[in-house]
Amino acid sequence: MIEDRELLDDFARHGSETAFRTLVGRYLGLVQAAAMRQVNNPALAEEISQAVFTLLARKASSLPPRTILAGWLFQTTRFVAARAIRSDARRQRREQEAMAMQELSRPDDAWRRIAPDLDEALAQLGDTERNAVLLRFFEDKDHKQVAGALGIGEEAAKKRVNRGLEKLRAFFSGRGFTISAATVAALLAANGAQAASPALVASVTSTALAGAGATAGAISTLARETLAAWRWAKVKFAGMVAGGVAVTGIGVALVLPAANGPSPSPAAPARKVQSALPIKFSNDAFAGKSDKRFTTGIDPGTKRTANSTPAGHIKSVGPPVGSDSPDYLRLRAMRAKHLDVTSDSPLRGKHVRLTVWIKTKDILNWGGLGFQVRNEEGRIFANDEMTDRPIKGTTDWRQYHVVADVPDEVCVIDFGCALYGTGELWTDDFQIDIAQANTPITDDQLWHKWSPNSPDYTVAPDETNPHDGHPSLCLAYSPEGNAPRGSWMWWGQCIRAPEKFTNHTVRMSVWIKSEEVSGRAGPNLRPKGPNFELLAKDSHAARRPIHGSSDWTEHVVTCFIPEETQCLDTGFSFAGSGKLWIDMQSLKYEIIDDNTAPIPIK
Repeated sequence: MIEDRELLDDFARHGSETAFRTLVGRYLGLVQAAAMRQVNNPALAEEISQAVFTLLARKASSLPPRTILAGWLFQTTRFVAARAIRSDARRQRREQEAMAMQELSRPDDAWRRIAPDLDEALAQLGDTERNAVLLRFFEDKDHKQVAGALGIGEEAAKKRVNRGLEKLRAFFSGRGFTISAATVAALLAANGAQAASPALVASVTSTALAGAGATAGAISTLARETLAAWRWAKVKFAGMVAGGVAVTGIGVALVLPAANGPSPSPAAPARKVQSALPIKFSNDAFAGKSDKRFTTGIDPGTKRTANSTPAGHIKSVGPPVGSDSPDYLRLRAMRAKHLDVTSDSPLRGKHVRLTVWIKTKDILNWGGLGFQVRNEEGRIFANDEMTDRPIKGTTDWRQYHVVADVPDEVCVIDFGCALYGTGELWTDDFQIDIAQANTPITDDQLWHKWSPNSPDYTVAPDETNPHDGHPSLCLAYSPEGNAPRGSWMWWGQCIRAPEKFTNHTVRMSVWIKSEEVSGRAGPNLRPKGPNFELLAKDSHAARRPIHGSSDWTEHVVTCFIPEETQCLDTGFSFAGSGKLWIDMQSLKYEIIDDNTAPIPIK
C-alpha cells in the first residue's frame, strides 16, 4: 500500500488527482463518522466532510513531513464541526448532569451512550495517544503498523494505545458511565470509520480539487470560514508525534486597596460576550469544580457591600491540613467561567484586563485568580494563575487584576478563582474591560514563579552572594525545616513567539550556586505544543544536575526545538528545600547547529 506521505507529495508536487482520490477513499469514512458523531445530521456531516477535504487539498503542500494524516483530519473535522454548530449548544448538551449507571450489557446501547462525547474524549488525549488510537481502531492497523506510522517501537505503540483507552475509560466514567477499557476498545473497533460509497468519494474528490485552486469566495462557507480562522494564527493541527504534559504559570502583581476600587454596579449574567464594556458577570455564572472536601457556590450571608449580590464562595469542609499531610499540595477547588471571543467580540485583538474582588479566611496554602486565552485547537496565547502573588491567610476585600493580550481571532477565555489547601475564599464583581495600552501584562511571558505551594518559596535579588561583580537572584524555600514531600518551584518564562528557536538546537548556559538543596535543581528548556504538551526533552530532562551545596558553577543544557513548537518554557526548576542563587546576567541562549560556532540569540 502506498504510504500517505507519498500520496500527499504526489498531489502537492504534481497535482495528481489519482493520489488525492486515494486519500479521500482511505479517510472519508473516518472523517464522515467523526462529523456524524458531532452533529448527528447526515446532510451536515457530508458538508463538513467536503470542507475538510477541500482544506486538505489547499494545505497538502504545507503539512510537515511527520504529520499523521488521520490525526490531522480528525482535528480538522472537529474544528470545522465546531464552526458548523454553536459551541454553546454543544457544550450545554455535553455538560448536562450524567445519571450514574453501570456499564450497559448491549454493545449498541453502549455505543449510543459514548458516541456523542467520543470526539471530545479523543481530543483531550495527548497527540501521540490520540494518533495511536485512531490508527489502531479507525484504520484497523495492528500494533506493528501503528509503531511504524508513529516512528516508535512496537511495545511503545501498545502502551500508547492502552494508555489512550484507559484515559477514554476515565473520561466516560467521569460523566457517569462506568465502562472498561476493553469495552471501549471493542466499541471503537466495531464502530470506527465506515467505508464510503464510490459515488461519494468521487463527489468529494471533484469538489475538493475544484476548491483547492479557487478563490476564497468560490469555496464552501464552512471551508472559507475555517481558512479565515486559520490565517491569523497559522494553525498547525496536532497530528504530529508528541508526548508529555507539564504545568506552567504566572506573572506579576497588580493589587489595589478596596478604597480605590470602582463603585459597585449591578451584576448581570453573561452567557455570551456583550457589546457594551465592561463585560460583567454575576456570581452565580461560575461553575464549581471540586470534590467532597470542598463546597463551591454562593454564600447568601456574605456581601462585599450593602448593594452587592451574595458572594461566590469556595470553602474546605474537611479538617485543617498541615504541611506534613500528604494532601497538603493536592487539595484544590475552583469556580470557573468559559467565555467565547466571537468574530464580533469587542475583546478580539485587544489588550484586556480582568478584575475581581476577593476576600479570604484562614487559607493555609494559597488562593488566587486564574486566566487563560486559547483557541479550540489548544494553542495557548496567555496564561496567568497568580502564583507570583498568592493570597494566604485572612484578608479583607481587595481588588485583583490580570492583564493580557487577546489575539485577533476567534478564541476562548477561561477564568475564575481557585483555592489550594484549606480555608475559605469569596469573590465578587468579575469584569473584563480594555486596558490602557501602556498597562503591563501579567501573564507567563514574564519571568515568574510557579509552585503548588507558592507562598513557601521566595525569589529576590541578593547582594551578599554576588557573581562576577553583580548581585545574584536567590530562589529559596523560606519556612523552617524540610519542605513537604512534593514541594517544588519553577522560575522562568514562556516564550510565545519561538520562531527564532524552531528547527535549531539551542544551548542555554548560566552560572548557579546552591546551598543544601534537598531535591534536584537546574536549568531547563521545554518546547510546548497545544495545551502545553511537551514536544521534546532537554539534555537534563531525566535528572537535574544540582543537589546539595555547590560553589558558583556554569551549567549548560541543550534541546532541539521542533518546528511545531508554540511556546518555549525556559527557566530553572528547584525541588525541595534549600537555596539556589542564579546569575541572571550570565544567562545565554545560543544556536549550536551542526557543531558550528555558537550563534547568540538576543
